[in-house]
Amino acid sequence: MKLIIVLLIMVTCTLSVSSCIHQEGPHFDKLRFIYLYGSSADGKTTERSDIDLALHYNITDKRELYNLLYVISGSFPDKYDIHMFQLLPLYIRIEVFKGKLLYTNDKGFVYDIAWETIKEYNDFEPRCKYILYGKLGLEGATL
Repeated sequence: MKLIIVLLIMVTCTLSVSSCIHQEGPHFDKLRFIYLYGSSADGKTTERSDIDLALHYNITDKRELYNLLYVISGSFPDKYDIHMFQLLPLYIRIEVFKGKLLYTNDKGFVYDIAWETIKEYNDFEPRCKYILYGKLGLEGATL
């Protein structure tokens, strides 16, 4: 659980990730990256803003990811909105990469995941626009 405490300190006090991360906590050896995203990454927070964190673990079993998410989320105050990157919808995964990378053990892996996410989004975007603009007639809709 020290990893959770370290993340809280790191996000709220903007300490260096490399000096804060301890190799303790649930499945730390499988943690690939942590992103801060949303309004807290953009510096546009308000009193009501939460702190969005996306964690990517080298775990493919969704049940295991949900269980891990439950354990980790329960260790944070309500102000923190913790997500497993792999469980996020595509339109949010693309937003994650607009945020700040807080931790990774392999930048190449992060670039690969970002590239795959962008490709998937680019494949999906024309279909989404067709549905919004063509079928539904939502002229002012934006993605």
